[in-house]
Amino acid sequence: MISGNSSKERGQGIVIVALMMIAFLAVLALTIDGGLTYAQRRRAQNAADSGALAGARAMCSTGGGDPFVAARDYASRNGIQDVNTNVAVSSSQVGTVSSVIVTVTLPYDTFFAGVIGYAQTQVGAVAEAACYTPCSGAGVLPVA
Repeated sequence: MISGNSSKERGQGIVIVALMMIAFLAVLALTIDGGLTYAQRRRAQNAADSGALAGARAMCSTGGGDPFVAARDYASRNGIQDVNTNVAVSSSQVGTVSSVIVTVTLPYDTFFAGVIGYAQTQVGAVAEAACYTPCSGAGVLPVA
């Protein structure tokens, strides 16, 4: 025999499953877009690192060329070839040490974040490389 209250409770499982699907899709979206963000950040950091090292090498070597051109060239060789990518190269000098600072800003399209209004976002990376003389460490013993 069916009691009178059971007819009011029919279909409640569908509501619970629908709510759980929404939660599952939210976690899936966070996982996919979060992983994409980490991958794009790594891509930007690789380009900034290689650009800074190439710029410092051009600055340190005699006849090595313009460090700014070398830094931009190596940053573009390492995956930063988008038109909207910003590669800013600057230099700083502390005492007698000069360094090259490369800042890369990389925009990218998201997968699921567009649903909440973030169809495109950006990551950034900064790298600095410098020239030092080999004997600049006073009182430092070599490790062999």
